[in-house]
Amino acid sequence: MKVSVSIVTYNHEKYIARAIDSALMQQTDFDFEILIGEDDSSDRTRSIVQHYAGRYPEKIRLFLHDRTDVLYIHGRPTGRRNLLNNLRQARGKYVALLEGDDYWTDPGKLQKQVDFMEAHADFSICFHNMQVVYADAQKASHPSNVNQKETATIQDLFAENFIYTASCLFRNGLIKDFPNWFLTVMPGDFPLFILLAQHGPMHYLDEIMGVYRVHTSSLWATQSAAFRTFCTAHMFETLYRHFAKTEHTRALHRAAFNHYYNLIILQEQEGNLQQARATAVHLLRLQQASTRRFNIDVYVLCLRLYAPRMYKLVIVPFILPLFTNRRW
Repeated sequence: MKVSVSIVTYNHEKYIARAIDSALMQQTDFDFEILIGEDDSSDRTRSIVQHYAGRYPEKIRLFLHDRTDVLYIHGRPTGRRNLLNNLRQARGKYVALLEGDDYWTDPGKLQKQVDFMEAHADFSICFHNMQVVYADAQKASHPSNVNQKETATIQDLFAENFIYTASCLFRNGLIKDFPNWFLTVMPGDFPLFILLAQHGPMHYLDEIMGVYRVHTSSLWATQSAAFRTFCTAHMFETLYRHFAKTEHTRALHRAAFNHYYNLIILQEQEGNLQQARATAVHLLRLQQASTRRFNIDVYVLCLRLYAPRMYKLVIVPFILPLFTNRRW
């Protein structure tokens, strides 16, 4: 088996048929399987995937899960166990990811990605451009990747997640055992890509070969900016501890620091001063535990939150003019 297509789905009644059809339409010179994990939807998603599995038993392997087994992370239900089950069941040399509300538009997508990976054994991931479509808003669609590097490394991922899930094909077996913390962080695709990228660079195909939908029932896209920033900060802090005393330590600490700092700003803007103060204390402890270097940004931030009058009387008129390009 050359490729396992992993589809995870929950409450995708309006979208799942198109996702499966886009996988079935792939034209390849190799065998591939489609793994569908369904998380006990409250709409007609389960009956739709059962119908497809009955029509294509030689191609589709269906895994039906119970809602009581859903894993909650940061108080939100996730498809993490669903995803992990699909990955563990995958028999292909490569795994292609496709979420139930997205779909592929190029019947040669899998062939193009596999052709590259077969010719470049040192690469861990091959991904491509996507078209971002807003299903419930009056926003113009646009490509997902602009000015994307053809070859990217794990260090590039520390700066941003530029890989859209439905565009990713990776070499199976690179991750022998998922760390326990993988069940404690959101989102799931970002740390997955980082764990994979340990094993080699990533190649970008500058072709739009799929559609990424943004809609009101999307778990991640509909969360507040502060919640998404918190999840990303927590993920980078977790990765920082996972990669402790490696070449990645400094970059991951910087990423965690920047996201926690941005989270404090968002919490201030939303009027959640108590949360902002708690995050600032956490950031200060993270900074002190990781380095002995004095970082004025952290201390000025704490001063602004805990002693705003002193901040206005001392920092703004006397200290701030002495520095340029500071966050505060």
